[in-house]
Amino acid sequence: DAKGHGTHVAGIIVGKKERTSSDKVGVAPEAKLAVYDIHAKDDTKIRKPTTYEAFEKMLGMGERAGAFVHSASWVSKEEHASHYKQSDKDIDTYLWRNHNNLVILAAGNKGKKEGDRSVK
Repeated sequence: DAKGHGTHVAGIIVGKKERTSSDKVGVAPEAKLAVYDIHAKDDTKIRKPTTYEAFEKMLGMGERAGAFVHSASWVSKEEHASHYKQSDKDIDTYLWRNHNNLVILAAGNKGKKEGDRSVK
């Protein structure tokens, strides 16, 4: 990923101590990691799933690869609105139908700089 945020978050989740002197490990170091690329060809924008079917396809690919925790680190500042959106409903519907999955959504990166739409 162009800015490294998704890679950083994935490391927090599944980071494993191998060939390093660091004592840091992720939350679930024995978990499997499956990557789904949502970057456009020019790598400046991302192509987020916009329908339930697109979420189902993406999350299903991870599940078939043995990954049941999904990190959705693609949320933009505009999407931090405090209302329940269609994309939230789509993820919730998928999780309701697939109880063995967990989706972790980004809640912001800049604290107070992002205003009321972020974790402070």
